[in-house]
Amino acid sequence: MEASPTEKDLSQAYLDLQRRYHNVVTRGVAGMYRTTLDGRILECNDALARMLGFTDAADLLKQPALQLYQTAEERERFLHDLHTFKKLVNYQIRLRHRNGRAIEALENVYLDELEGQPATIQGSIIDITAFRQAELEQRSLMNSYRNLVEHMRDGLLVVSEGKIVYANPAAEKILAASVVGLVAAAVLPMHRVPEHQLETLEEGITTLVEVGGRRLVMHAVRTYHSGVPSVQITLQDEEAQQALLREQLRLRMAEEVNEVLRREIDEHRRTQEQLRRSRRFARSLIDSSLDMIMAADTEGRITEYNPAAALRFGYEPEEIMGRDARLLYVDEDGYQHVQRELDQHGMFAGEIDNITRSGERFTSFLAASRL
Repeated sequence: MEASPTEKDLSQAYLDLQRRYHNVVTRGVAGMYRTTLDGRILECNDALARMLGFTDAADLLKQPALQLYQTAEERERFLHDLHTFKKLVNYQIRLRHRNGRAIEALENVYLDELEGQPATIQGSIIDITAFRQAELEQRSLMNSYRNLVEHMRDGLLVVSEGKIVYANPAAEKILAASVVGLVAAAVLPMHRVPEHQLETLEEGITTLVEVGGRRLVMHAVRTYHSGVPSVQITLQDEEAQQALLREQLRLRMAEEVNEVLRREIDEHRRTQEQLRRSRRFARSLIDSSLDMIMAADTEGRITEYNPAAALRFGYEPEEIMGRDARLLYVDEDGYQHVQRELDQHGMFAGEIDNITRSGERFTSFLAASRL
């Protein structure tokens, strides 16, 4: 027969549960909060405070929630949607940093309406400002590429699943018709560029064709359009080329540059995506680490400073970034000792004496290396 839990056992279980909850809230990367409907902040964690530019949760609790939104209209939209749906998942909203800059955020929140108690708002927030900036850069790159394509002299068509899904102005001028949406075989002799041949030729196929009594040079390569395998066709008017014979060299160079540019854009796109994934992963590891992680350049100026370091040293990232790392050492001798070891051996591991913003001294174990 099993013994029933004692009052001591229940008390210990409650303390363990309370500790786990405290660890989730205080050590998490996401900002967490609870507010009243009129905008008074009841609870929040340090992650949210740092995200909004405040020293810690206690500093943020002094602020009314309305001041944390980019505009009053943004707050009203949020409250309206929350009252309507009671729960908002991956809700996009613009908040205001303490220094005034906008923060693009993703929020998961619900309206807590317990019977007999005032309703409260509870939720978590993730800063996605960096992702939004990356999207803008990608959109700008695509606009530049589209502008280049639409002003080039050569005609350019994209054929997907047998139909023409894109034609630049030069292509429609050469073909003397609007061809988007038409079956490609009805406009061009597509038997000259069968898709099974394109699959085996990295550089594509170039051939002479006759369309509407005009001789055209047609170059076809594999590509993707809206995620679907497609064929990109470049059309050049042979008669116009003969008439512009003196510009042949320049046109050839321009075509090569366009091809290189297309490859560079594709490569840049892939590289940027890989870089963003790597940065997101590395940033997640650094920001969620319980260890203090910092880096400095060759002049000793701080270039990396994670939340654990901010919590221990008391400096916000915007206060410490770019400043001399000596600021975190108790004395110059300790700093120089570390530098000598790095200069001689490329690495250092040992105890050092640090000092916080408030003047508190503490000893830490430093593992450092040159990169």
